[in-house]
Amino acid sequence: MRTKILALALGLALVASLASAELGYRKVVSSSAGADTITIKASTLTVVNDGASVIYVRVFWEGETPVAATSASAEIKSGEGFTFSRAVNIDAISIISASSSTVRLFYW
Repeated sequence: MRTKILALALGLALVASLASAELGYRKVVSSSAGADTITIKASTLTVVNDGASVIYVRVFWEGETPVAATSASAEIKSGEGFTFSRAVNIDAISIISASSSTVRLFYW
């Protein structure tokens, strides 16, 4: 009986660790003034702007060639965030800021 309980507990621990691994990744990017392009490879991406100034982001879907974001790209103000989600994978994101900025990326 103890062996069955131990095996069940180990199985549940393994399932829990695999489930948490599947929840996604977190990356903090310190972006200097200018553009940065980050490879993602996920279907959902949340971008949070922790910097003091506005950032502009451009998302590149599977098969697209990444280029630098511009001020015509999606705007995310200081302290705000945005989620991009689609059935096809996001290959990369380009971030541009006027000054140094910290951006948190969550993707899965």
